[in-house]
Amino acid sequence: MSPQLNSILLIDDSASDNFLTTRTINKTGLCKNVVSTTGGREALDYLSCAKEGKYPNPELIFLDINMPGMNGWEFLEAYNELPEEMRNSIVVCMLTTNMSESDQRNSTRFNVLDSYTEKPLTEAKFIQLVEHHFQERFNGSPS
Repeated sequence: MSPQLNSILLIDDSASDNFLTTRTINKTGLCKNVVSTTGGREALDYLSCAKEGKYPNPELIFLDINMPGMNGWEFLEAYNELPEEMRNSIVVCMLTTNMSESDQRNSTRFNVLDSYTEKPLTEAKFIQLVEHHFQERFNGSPS
């Protein structure tokens, strides 16, 4: 069996985008569990809720920029303030419909933001992202 990520967290106010992204990830067979949240506050609550003394620590977070309530930038500001054991080397990727030049400039303010990709997430984009960020586990051959 191919190596797999244990968990991915989706943060997007669009239920249909979460559904499609989850389906795409599941088709690759590279992740055991995908958790969807519909906003930054819900995601922060999820990340800071310990069960049996352990935080969820998904290996990868896909984050939308434009969301009501707490947008992606506001989430990153709050996420950056979480204790290290809650962030524990999680790869954070912006997943957005349009990454404008100002968004690209803004993204450089956050050292916790590892990359960004445009929606929709395709199997090829996902595999490339996993190979890049988790190469020690996948050795360039996730399938």
